[in-house]
Parts: sequence; C-alpha cells; structure tokens
Amino acid sequence: MTDPFSENVVIGDLSQALDRIAAMGGGEALPLVTDARLLSLHGAKLAPVTLEAIAGIGALLHGEAVAIGMVIAFRLAVLLDQCPEDDVAQLADHLASVGLPTRLDQVGLAGCGEAMLHHLGNDKKATSAGPALILVRGIGRAYLDPAVPRAALESFTHSL
Repeated sequence: MTDPFSENVVIGDLSQALDRIAAMGGGEALPLVTDARLLSLHGAKLAPVTLEAIAGIGALLHGEAVAIGMVIAFRLAVLLDQCPEDDVAQLADHLASVGLPTRLDQVGLAGCGEAMLHHLGNDKKATSAGPALILVRGIGRAYLDPAVPRAALESFTHSL
C-alpha cells in the first residue's frame, strides 16, 4: 500500500482528508509530522483522554470523543479568531452525517467545561502561560498553539 501522506500536502477538504486517512487501513504507522497528521489528531488533545476520563471508562466511545473534540477545537479556534466559523458547521455537519456526536450534550456531558479545564491544566505539556493545544486555521490547516491563553480557555470551557 502506498503512503497517502507521502506528498506532505496541506489538505483543504475534510472529506479528502478523511478518505486519505481511511486509506491507511488499520495498524500501519503514520508519518511523524505532516499537516494531514495534525488534522487527523487535532481533537485528541481537547477530547478523547479528557472526555473519556470525565465520562468514565466505557461510557463514551473513543471515536465519539474524537468527533466532539474536533468540533470543540474548531470552536475554540473561531473564538481565538484563527478559523472561519463556517468551517465549524461544515465539520459538524459531516461528522453528524456519519452518525457521530458533535456536542457534549449528545453524550450526557453538558456542562463539563470546568472538569475539562481541570484536566487540561494538569497536562504535562502545559506551561504557566497555558496548555499547548493543536488548533486549526480552517479545514486542513492544523497548527500547534504552544500556549493557549488561560483566560480565553477558561471563558471558552465555561460555555461548554
């Protein structure tokens, strides 16, 4: 099988990105650093571990946590003026079309912003300025923000 990430291109279309990621199949190693790799993982920092810990073991499927985390990361990026708001709707519509949840209330976790903030604050990569998060500048344009301002993150998580 050829490596769909070998081109190291910025993927501008979510469905194209998901098709390329799916083409990898199970169990194959992914390249360490590419824009597509960041796109495929950007929800991981904001959701799976945090939401799965809050929900309790087995209460939330990993894919559900990833989907919700992706939407949360896009929403935070919009708040930070890094991402167009239309991209959040496009992502959420796509995830919902394949049966994945896109909001915390859909999995019984409405109002868990304070708990999310607690988990993010305890992350080993967090600095005194704030946690390092993978965010987006739009679909297919993930980037690492080394220190999301705590005040913005607190305001955002309280709205969840």
